[in-house]
Formats: sequence, C-alpha cells, structure tokens
Amino acid sequence: MTTYSNPAPLQLTLRGRRLMVSLVLGLILAVAAPALTDLAGANNQAGTTEQIATWVTVKSGDTLWAIAGEISPDRDPREVVWEIKQLNDLSSGLIAGQQIRVPIY
Repeated sequence: MTTYSNPAPLQLTLRGRRLMVSLVLGLILAVAAPALTDLAGANNQAGTTEQIATWVTVKSGDTLWAIAGEISPDRDPREVVWEIKQLNDLSSGLIAGQQIRVPIY
C-alpha cells in the first residue's frame, strides 16, 4: 500500500514576504492611481473660476499690435498677438466694431 505524505507548507523568507507585500501594494496603486488622478482633476476644474480671456471691441484704426500693447505692456507683443490670433482664429485684419477675445494676464 502506498502512502502519500502532505508536503511541507510553503514558508517565505523575510525577503520573500517583503517582495509579496511590495507586489500587492504596487498592484493596488496601479489600479487606483488613474481613478485618483481623475478625482483630483475634477476637483481642480470644479473650483476654477478664473477667466483666461475677455472680450474687446475693435475701434477704428486699432491693430493687433496696439491691442497687445494695451492689454499687456510688459510682455513681448509678438506673443500676445499670436495668442489673440489663436483665441479668435484670425487670419486677416481687424474690422472696426468687431468683438475679439483677448487673454487676461
């Protein structure tokens, strides 16, 4: 008659236990991190009421360069003109009475 003995239970060394704990924690972080960043981003967006642009009515003789100098005299006007063009999708000149968005600095 053949007798089978139960194998000895698996015993982990201290290094093995640390490795297992690290793997489990890493897995938990990998699963939870995207959810946490989504929550953090939603909180930041919900609390943000800061305006990034305002509306300006173009007067006769106004140029993008002049408007850029008025709204931000300390910045390089080329950058401000570029931002105004991007905000308004401008490819041609301005028309008196036209309303355009300008960045707030």
